[in-house]
Order: sequence, then structure tokens, then C-alpha cells
Amino acid sequence: MLKSYLLGIDLGGTQLRFILAEEKTGITVINKQSSKKSYPSPFCENEELTKDSYICNLPDKEKVNAYIIKKLQGYLKELNIQKEQVSGIGISVAGKVHSDCSFIGANMPKKFAKKIGNKYGVDLISDLKQIFDVRIEIENDANCAGIAQSIYYAEQGIDPNSTFYITVSTGIGGGGPKRDLDEVGHMIVDGYFPGLKPLCGCGTYGCIEAFASGEGIKKQALTILNIYFNKSELFNKLNIYENIRTDKKYNLQEIIRKSELKNLYQDKKDINAKTIFNLANLNKKRKTPDDFAYYLVDTAAARFAKVLINISSVHSIERFGVGGSVVTNNPKYLDLVQKKINLYNSGCILDMKIKVELTPLGNYTTDYGALFLVVEPKHQQQWIKTIMKLNRG
Repeated sequence: MLKSYLLGIDLGGTQLRFILAEEKTGITVINKQSSKKSYPSPFCENEELTKDSYICNLPDKEKVNAYIIKKLQGYLKELNIQKEQVSGIGISVAGKVHSDCSFIGANMPKKFAKKIGNKYGVDLISDLKQIFDVRIEIENDANCAGIAQSIYYAEQGIDPNSTFYITVSTGIGGGGPKRDLDEVGHMIVDGYFPGLKPLCGCGTYGCIEAFASGEGIKKQALTILNIYFNKSELFNKLNIYENIRTDKKYNLQEIIRKSELKNLYQDKKDINAKTIFNLANLNKKRKTPDDFAYYLVDTAAARFAKVLINISSVHSIERFGVGGSVVTNNPKYLDLVQKKINLYNSGCILDMKIKVELTPLGNYTTDYGALFLVVEPKHQQQWIKTIMKLNRG
């Protein structure tokens, strides 16, 4: 008897990923090889969309589905899996999923979408159902990760509805069982010097993503250094503002003067989040931290903590599992965020006990996110055991 598998499709802005897992166990090794495989995303208009003799001659509004299905059929053939062995399909999308299960992808050119009612979207499920007579579910990628994470928490006796997944990487996103709560990276924060008002990628000024994502922290550093070198009068005002705001904790004039980041900027060398976190020395691998780098990380943590408190207060979230490259590469950062939460939340009459930790599913949260949309409850415990074994190496 042939084994049955669940299929996960992860449709991102740069990559299209497929993964197959045994229906009962969640094991993703098939015929002694990993079932995870990646291709360029159709959202970024890769060469196949414009040069493939079959796809390029289709109407634009049919190209995304045709590309995904062609890649999927080749993927199943490569793994020697028959379509009848697929017993369920979960789809995670970097974008917005509409109530009719059509979606609009992150940064996806509108020409690829159809006008469905008063919205634009792609209906992938209808085309997949012409091939697979199985249950198919679709959800925003952060919600998928949050749902997978919440199932782990439920197995630990924690109310899954009190949990939430946050990813801090190039951007900031979030999701969980409360599916009406997403796009948390675009919550507006305040209390910053007007000259540092950052423009978010979404087009709005002041989103937490523009302050506390990997890209946001980098841009804050570059903006401040530009002011330091080129706008002395404005920098003096910034220095006074931050000195007052931080209760004299930081004197920007002094800490930038001694900073390695200043030297990198002068030498026109690359400054990114990795460099900033390394210099901030949260892991205490250096003798002393670079105070300006630490200021950038500390300020990001403070603003991020306030957003988490707001989410907790409105939606009764008590536990945040956090993933994404910024925190997985700098786990001590969450200790700093937790200290900020404890400080700001002390004495609150609501007495919410908010815990922030690395997502317990580790690097497999995203891999299994789409799959958990279609895992039967009776198999969930075994799937969690499989993932935890993978995390232990």
C-alpha cells in the first residue's frame, strides 16, 4: 500500500517552496532525501514567466497558477510520488488571503491578479482542485507559522489562543490562531525625534517594522550617522532630544565619536543589522560593547516591547514565540525585550504575565507552517514529536 503524504506550498516574494510529509508522522525524508525543494517565486517575474514557451504565451492572469502547477508536477515526479498519494494540501502565502480564499501576494505585480468582486486576487485552489481531489487550505504565512506553533503550545497545556508568533527579519510580521490579527509590523509607534521619522516599505511613516526589523535598525543607524556628519544643527537637537528621552542614559555625540559604526560609515563600508548586533555585544563575545550599536539595539527593543504589550492588552496574548533571522541569530536580544516588557508592564492592574521566547519549533516553524493547516488533530502530537526531534539534531 502506497504511503499518504501532506503537501505544503510556501509561496513567498522570492521563493516558491514545496515540502511533503508523511500524513501520520510528519517525517519529510522521502526515499532517503529531503522533500523540501525551492524554486524562484512567480511573484518576482523570473525568467520562466517570460521565456518558457508554454507559460509566456498565456494571459498574465493565468501565469502564476500555470507556473506553480508546472513546478509542482515536476517536483512530484522527481520524488516519484503519485498525485493520488497526496491526501491534503496546505498553502502559505506572503500576502493577503481574502475571504473567498483567493490571495494577493507580497509585491506581486497586479497584472497577475484577476478582479474578483471589489478586490484583486489569484485563485490557486480552484486550479489545484482540478488535479487533486483532497482538502486544500490557504493562509497568510505568518498565520501558518503561528498556528503550527500554537499546536505545540497546546500539547504543553498552554491555551493556544493566548499565543502568538512574531517574525523579526528583514521585516516584521505575526500570526496565530486569532487569524484576524496580522500585519503587526505596520503598527504605528511614536515618541521618536521628528528628524528620524522613518518611511516603511508599506508607504507609511513610523511603523514598528521601520524601527525594529533588521532593515529598520540598519536604516536608523545610517540616518543618524548622516545627520551626525552632514547636519550639525539638526544633530545637536537630536542629541538633546535623546538625552532627555533616555533620562541621560545616552549622549549620542559622545557614543558616536567612539563608535566603530562611525568609522565604517566614513570608509563607506557596509553597515547592516548583523554588524550592529555584533558590535552591541549582547552575547558578550567582545571586551566591551560599542555604545552606539547598543543604543540602536536597545531603542529597537524598547519600541518592539511596547508593541508586544499593546497586542497582549488588546488580544489577551500571554506568550510570544519569536522567529526570524534577527532573533535566531541574536537570541539574547529577546532577553532585552523581556526586560523592557517587565519594566513597562510592572504595576499594571491587568497583571498580564507576558513571556517572550524563541519559537519552540525553531527553524522548522516556517517549513511546517503550511502543512499544519491540514494535519488531522489525531496526528498532531506525533508531528510535534517529529519536529522537536529535528530541532535536537
